Amino acid sequence: MVKKPDRRIQKTKNAIQSSLKELLLENKNLDQISVKMICDRANIGRKTFYSHYSDKFALMDEFMDSYLNELKLTCQNLNEENFHNKIKIWIRFFIKNRDFFRKLFESNDSYQFREKFNHFTKEQLLFELKDLIS
Repeated sequence: MVKKPDRRIQKTKNAIQSSLKELLLENKNLDQISVKMICDRANIGRKTFYSHYSDKFALMDEFMDSYLNELKLTCQNLNEENFHNKIKIWIRFFIKNRDFFRKLFESNDSYQFREKFNHFTKEQLLFELKDLIS
């Protein structure tokens, strides 16, 4: 039996993630954003934040995972065999989310994000190319 996630937890996490995204899109770098700012925007206490995340980087890590999983699922759910069309979908995804990704790449503390992004991209390209090479 699969246990459903608690809706209250999901609602709180969504508020936290939305707050982070709003702050990033207000021309703030991750370096400039504090946990207090995120909590104030999400209308939660710091204790609530820390019951879900160890710090803002753990939040960013989960947030980034959700974006990359969305991209991965989008490409996997396609019946499209054409590699070029999948690349177009990737490009559209990044154009749609360019402000968010630009902020992540601008951050001095985004080494973990860059590593995760590089690993994800390499993994996805190798997966797509294995069929072309074979």
